[in-house]
Amino acid sequence: MISRLCMATQSRPKAQRVFIKNVGLAVILALLAGCAKGRPVVGPIQFVDSQGAPVSAVSSLPVNGTIYLVATVTNDDEQLGVSWTANCGSAQSGGGTTGVINTACGEFTPQETASGPVPTYPSTGIIAEYTAPSVIPKGNTVTITAHATSLLSVTSSVTVTIVAASQSVAPAIASPAKRSTSASNALDLTAVRRSGCRSLKIDDRDA
Repeated sequence: MISRLCMATQSRPKAQRVFIKNVGLAVILALLAGCAKGRPVVGPIQFVDSQGAPVSAVSSLPVNGTIYLVATVTNDDEQLGVSWTANCGSAQSGGGTTGVINTACGEFTPQETASGPVPTYPSTGIIAEYTAPSVIPKGNTVTITAHATSLLSVTSSVTVTIVAASQSVAPAIASPAKRSTSASNALDLTAVRRSGCRSLKIDDRDA
């Protein structure tokens, strides 16, 4: 049968044989590409400002405080991006097939974002804003987890300590000094001319 197929192929015009060969090669390459497709990978969570510019990593955050985060997913062929969760304590959340959303440990806006990095042109939907809980959680820490939406068990996480809000103290404002009207505190200002220059001599009678 194989010999007949080869003979049939060889009996075709040269142009048809080249076309069939090219189609077969394309199918093989497509199959190899499918086999080489890997699992999604979530890179380290990045701390940014509200515009997406990188900032220093945050290790502690006051209650109700906010930070901005970006995560990049590679091998995200469907471009499903990132799903964000927070878990009270040092253990990351959302193992298995679902991401656990626990608003008592803080909230994200939005809950899902596109994959980073943040482009240089104006864009939306890539930066997640995290707001810390209003009460310090048990253990004082929150673990923030970025899940690959296409495969939620693939994650990257950071742990942040939640602290009490700083007590704001208004700056002390000194009261204006009162001018004494007592004759004993009177100052004599005497104009003295020396070498054509005028200077002031101050005598404090009660000094």
